Amino acid sequence: MLGELLKLIENKRLTSISKTAELLMVTPEMVRTMLDDLQRMGFIRKIVTGCNSCGECRKCSPVCGVVNCNESKQIEVWELINKID
Repeated sequence: MLGELLKLIENKRLTSISKTAELLMVTPEMVRTMLDDLQRMGFIRKIVTGCNSCGECRKCSPVCGVVNCNESKQIEVWELINKID
């Protein structure tokens, strides 16, 4: 399961916790726990970035996935550091 989550992160397909939970057929809480575990083990790091309300979030942050948000938000992005073989 952790390997599947890492592949989603590696392919920049982790766009939201809820959508990832659906893909992996687990709860959003389980996804958060797995992300925390992977971060603690040194495989990923969380980057908190901001959305500057440009209305074109996909341009400024492709992993955001929020279009026309019209508000300032903090966006969590996970970056792969090490791969699990």
